[in-house]
Amino acid sequence: NEHEEGSAIAQSIKKLLKAGHEPTEIAVLYRSRVVKQPIEEALITAGVPYVVVGDSGFFQKREVRDLLSLVRFAVQPDSNLDALRVVDAVKIGVSAKKLEDTWEATETSVRQQLEVLARKGGTTGPRAATLLAQVDALAKALRSATSDFGTAQGEVIFQAWQQVLLAPLEKYVCSESKDGDEKLIKKEVERRTENVRFLLNDIERRFADGASIEDIVDDI
Repeated sequence: NEHEEGSAIAQSIKKLLKAGHEPTEIAVLYRSRVVKQPIEEALITAGVPYVVVGDSGFFQKREVRDLLSLVRFAVQPDSNLDALRVVDAVKIGVSAKKLEDTWEATETSVRQQLEVLARKGGTTGPRAATLLAQVDALAKALRSATSDFGTAQGEVIFQAWQQVLLAPLEKYVCSESKDGDEKLIKKEVERRTENVRFLLNDIERRFADGASIEDIVDDI
């Protein structure tokens, strides 16, 4: 099947690299996008770095990038670009563009702006406060989670994704649906959730290899 094929391709590439071939000498051609993701997943699992040419790769998927930005923002509070991506996904009542403009004009970080907004009333204040509380809870949980094979950290991140990003993802999928078919929308959300799960499996594998969460998000 396609997963066995992907695994065989990844192992073949590892053998070529071990034999001294340069990575730039190796390419995988595929006829259909259907087989692309199993190959990407196999390469990621095998620890083989790659670049997708002419199409978007796994790490460019919306749900994957959003989750990585959420984790980076939690462990690196001054990561403004990641904070902006999270704000853009969650929709707290102030645009990411406005926060970005203020950051560039005054060098006030996105985190600092959110802290100011969180102290205000209306609808934006409580939303900003909730987002910061969720981000801080994720950061604290990652620091205190056990490192047994990385599963504790993986579950902590998945729970945070469910709390912060699942609802925005569902809204996005609905907005992209042409006919509003609930079954198709549910299936698409499940498919994208599987992408999140696969990313977490990769993160857990890296944890098991002794990497820190900071090293992992920087590497990915």
